[in-house]
Amino acid sequence: MSSEGLPQQSDAGSCAVFVMAAADCFALGLPTAFCQDDMPVLRQRMGAALFVDSLTVAEPEMQLPVGAEVGSEAE
Repeated sequence: MSSEGLPQQSDAGSCAVFVMAAADCFALGLPTAFCQDDMPVLRQRMGAALFVDSLTVAEPEMQLPVGAEVGSEAE
C-alpha cells in the first residue's frame, strides 16, 4: 500500500486522530479527504461519538453472561 494521496500529519500529537479518521473513511468506502487543519473538528466528532456510544445501553440478551469466555460454547 502506498501513502500517496493519503493525508499527512504535520505535528506530533495527531497520529491517532489521523489513523482513526482514515480507518473510518476506509470502512465507509469514502475518500480520505481531511488534513491537519481538520484535527479540531475530527477530535470533537470522535469525542461526541464516544460520549453518545457510552450512553447506549445494549439489550440484555446481546451481552455475554458474567464469567463467559468469548468463543466458548454454552452447553
